[in-house]
Amino acid sequence: EELTPEEVRRGLLLGVLSGKIAPVYCGSATHDVGLERLLSAIPRYVPAPDKHPVTATRNGSEIELTSQADGPLGLSVFKTVIDRYVGRMTYVRNFSGTLHKDERLVCTRTGHE
Repeated sequence: EELTPEEVRRGLLLGVLSGKIAPVYCGSATHDVGLERLLSAIPRYVPAPDKHPVTATRNGSEIELTSQADGPLGLSVFKTVIDRYVGRMTYVRNFSGTLHKDERLVCTRTGHE
């Protein structure tokens, strides 16, 4: 039996929420190809952080990171760039808490500062 477009969308959303599906979109920002499809897919298939809390491990115990500014700080580093004029820049995804300037952080995976 053939699936309706709504059934396919619902299945994709459930797959992304469970972490079994990672949608991949191809495009070119310089030629403006594929950007419109990507922007329409993000609210449809990417879960909102406030609706789906993330769990993290700290000191051997799991904690829940909700998107609250006064909650425990939870970040994910996704890129570090070294620029000869600016210096080292690290891009992060903030799941919870507030990051302050010159704050010293520890990687929970390695234990290094």
